[in-house]
Amino acid sequence: MKILALTFGDENCASSYYRILQFRDLLRDIGIQLTDFPAKEFDDFDSIKNFDCVFLQKTILSTSKVRRIAKSAKRLIYDADDRMWLSPFKKHSFITQMRINYRMRNIAKLSSLCTVANETIAEDIRMFGGKPRVVPMTLDANIWYPEKKENEQIIIGWTGAPHNLPYLEEIIPALKEVLDTHESTKLVIHCGKKPNFTDIDYEYIPYVPGEEPKIVRSFDIGLLPLPNDPFSNGKSPIKALQYKATSSPIVCSDTPATRKLVRNEDFANYSNNQSTWSDNLNFLIKDSAYRNKISLSAKSYFLHHHSSTMGCRQLIHLFKKV
Repeated sequence: MKILALTFGDENCASSYYRILQFRDLLRDIGIQLTDFPAKEFDDFDSIKNFDCVFLQKTILSTSKVRRIAKSAKRLIYDADDRMWLSPFKKHSFITQMRINYRMRNIAKLSSLCTVANETIAEDIRMFGGKPRVVPMTLDANIWYPEKKENEQIIIGWTGAPHNLPYLEEIIPALKEVLDTHESTKLVIHCGKKPNFTDIDYEYIPYVPGEEPKIVRSFDIGLLPLPNDPFSNGKSPIKALQYKATSSPIVCSDTPATRKLVRNEDFANYSNNQSTWSDNLNFLIKDSAYRNKISLSAKSYFLHHHSSTMGCRQLIHLFKKV
């Protein structure tokens, strides 16, 4: 079987990597060849007939381009890991939103099925007239695994893309209070851009491809601040899985997105204001036995629900079924 993945980005784009590109070797081992190309740049429509399935990842292409792809494709699957049809920072104008909705209805209509990261996205796909199947976000357990913590200080860590730094900035007052209270703690920020936080001490570790698992493994506590808005409520934040896979207790915003992905309160502490952020962090810092207990629970949950082998099996089943 040959699969053509028309992706949102390359292997350095988290969305494209975790939704399809990380499965390349697993697919090859069972005889499925994966070829990828940026969706927006693709124009070799004649080559589509050489593939058994086209996997359009996240990109909202023009109506005419999707129709050309669907006309040549034996099967078309559309994949979404967030609500791309909504603007994450500023609401679309009425005309722009109408145009995007029209494109999404076209994509949903022409796709044999739509793989989605969670039920919130699935509800939108049904609204657009598509047939969704939930395939959760996954990570490779051979890369994402825990190590014994040997930090001289308790590390409170955050990892994420530069455009998510404003979410972290929102909880700086709580973090500063915690760091001032506990001299044995430090804040580590792992990102592709150094933040310009001036009123708090932190260690900045630049993003380097392939280094992220090692950095996250060093965290004693993982931070997951998110806003409670329509776009964010459709996210399946990969950093929550990274923390679980490396057995880091999570302190996260209390939003529909985190409730759906984290689910188990045994290894997550939900926060909805500066006071609860600092209270949850203070509690975890003081109680090392509790941190160790929930670390084991987090790893077990990850292996049973979000390992890449499980996600790949789901995709293989859908490729063949479609």
